[in-house]
Amino acid sequence: MSTHEYYKNKARKFFKRTVSVPMDGFYNDFLSELPEGGHILDAGCGSGRDTKNFLDLGYQVTSFDASVELSALAEEYTGQNVKVCRFLEFKSDQPFDGIWASASLLHVRKAELSGTVLHLLTFLKEKGLFYLSFKWGAGERKQGLRYFNDHTIDSLTEFLKTMNEFTVKKVWRTESVARPGGRPFWVNAIVQKH
Repeated sequence: MSTHEYYKNKARKFFKRTVSVPMDGFYNDFLSELPEGGHILDAGCGSGRDTKNFLDLGYQVTSFDASVELSALAEEYTGQNVKVCRFLEFKSDQPFDGIWASASLLHVRKAELSGTVLHLLTFLKEKGLFYLSFKWGAGERKQGLRYFNDHTIDSLTEFLKTMNEFTVKKVWRTESVARPGGRPFWVNAIVQKH
């Protein structure tokens, strides 16, 4: 519960710190294969930053976050409903063209990550793209109250290749855009559902 408590108590501070981080450079590979005006699931949307950017680019977006407080701030910022639920609680009657999980699955325990990714994949259309990102590192750790599941290019690639439901299109490392030239580094991946 400590990660949940962190976002409950620090929601506004986290919102202010992340809502203006420029993510445009991360969108290109993801959006390039999505249909114009396609439907994106922003899984663990946090501040709503990416939801708002996708909406502004003409996409339909469904968003959710486990934090009641962050969901409320994201709703206010994006002007649309943000569901409150955890990854494994998410349900939808319609499939999505893409799933965007930026810096959100990193809070899922390593033992539960595979099942969580597979659950989200059930809502992705065939040939749909799934973006996910983690802090650079090895293993599991606590940073203050929050739990993190860190990865390197090798460990994330190896993890993704254990699942046969998609093709790994790209795995790459980037510097923090919130703190250019500094840590943390991030590892990003895009996979495509069969």
